[in-house]
Parts: sequence; C-alpha cells; structure tokens
Amino acid sequence: MTTTTRTRRSPAQSAEQRRTRQDELLATLADGVQALTTSDGWRRYLRAMSTLRTYSTGNTQH
Repeated sequence: MTTTTRTRRSPAQSAEQRRTRQDELLATLADGVQALTTSDGWRRYLRAMSTLRTYSTGNTQH
C-alpha cells in the first residue's frame, strides 16, 4: 500500500491561486455569453421563443 503525503500551501498563496482561477473562469464565461449574443443560432432561438411566449420553458424543449 502506497501512502501519499500532501504539502500544505500557505493561505495567501491558495487564495491567490483561487482568485486567478476565478478570473480565468469569469473571462471564459464572458466570452461564451458574447458569442451567444452574436450567433445566428441564438437569434433563431429568440425568434422562435417570441412566438411561443405563452408556453413555459419546459414545454418548449425539443
């Protein structure tokens, strides 16, 4: 049986790494949202949804 030892990170370093990762994820999310708002597929979806405005979201899925 092999044992694994973990090295402890300082709280400041760990917080800095979390913040960096969070910034990367937020940038990826912002890029994804930007791509959605300019894509033809999203426009078609919104156009279709505008004709189905009386139906719930659960009733509009394929």
